[in-house]
Amino acid sequence: VERKELVPPPPVPVAVESRPLERRRKFTADIRPWMRAQVPAEVAGRVERVFVEAGSPVKAGDPLVGLDSTRIGIAVDSAEVRSAEAGRLLEEAGRLRGVNAISATAYEAAAAEARLAKSALDEARDTLARHTVRAPFDGTVNARLVDVGDAVNVNQPVAEVVDLEKLRVGILVSDTD
Repeated sequence: VERKELVPPPPVPVAVESRPLERRRKFTADIRPWMRAQVPAEVAGRVERVFVEAGSPVKAGDPLVGLDSTRIGIAVDSAEVRSAEAGRLLEEAGRLRGVNAISATAYEAAAAEARLAKSALDEARDTLARHTVRAPFDGTVNARLVDVGDAVNVNQPVAEVVDLEKLRVGILVSDTD
């Protein structure tokens, strides 16, 4: 009697579609900024001022870190005085040469001295400018590597600047894939 009561369920209609099977794979990727620079100090010195913190946006040429420039400032002042004096002596030599009171050789020596003094002044000013470490390109400060009072050497990185406008993506795929 029990067997008669068991009735199989009615068939269920099913629609079958043909479509391609999606195969998903996962790979490890390495994402890096397009441009990244460890910005070094060009001269040795003690950090006197820090202009940026990590995460700060910077434009090319913005100051990042300032090094103590007391000694080079004195050298610039001295070179300015020497250059001004050499220029004054050259003008005087030019007037004297105009009335044939000095030889052409003496005038040329005064001109050479003025050029040397100008070169020394330009070099001192360039060295003074290098006491401020500047951003090499527009970007974001990823890391500040020094604090006020730290001593830095030539070519020691003081900050890392990255450009996050473009990214490099490296996908690590095995040979079999």
